[in-house]
Formats: sequence, C-alpha cells, structure tokens
Amino acid sequence: MQWNTIGMFFVNVQKRSVKSLKFRQPTPVYLVEEIDSTRIIAGDWCDVLEPVHPSLIRVHSTGSLDAVTLLFDARDAFDKGDAEA
Repeated sequence: MQWNTIGMFFVNVQKRSVKSLKFRQPTPVYLVEEIDSTRIIAGDWCDVLEPVHPSLIRVHSTGSLDAVTLLFDARDAFDKGDAEA
C-alpha cells in the first residue's frame, strides 16, 4: 500500500504484520506493478522492489548449517586463499 507524501506500507496478511518505508521528500511517489517486481517512481529517483528468493535467504542466514551455506562459505574461503578451504 502506498500513501502519497507519507510512505509505503508492506502488509503481510499471513504473519499479520505491517512494516513501513517513509519517504524523505514531500513529492508524490508512484508504484508501477511489473510482472515480477514493483517499480517505485518519485520526482528525482526510481527503484525496483522485488522479492528475495528463499534459497538466497538460506545461504545468507546467520548460523545456517544448510549444505548450500557450507558450500558458499567454502567458496568464499577459497577465494580469500584460506588453506582450509
């Protein structure tokens, strides 16, 4: 949901939660629905809001022992030259 000059409100019906994103300028902000995202257009800026895929959340969550997370950490250590990788 969007309220001009105040901000956007993200409503999660399943979790019954509301989060807000406040705008810094008093200019109108428009939301344009795309196939896989939402484009946010303001007076002097434009941005794209898109969902994060669940696999990326699993990879980057703190303390995760998921196989893909361990592989990602090993690759990161290898790129840094760690001998244990």
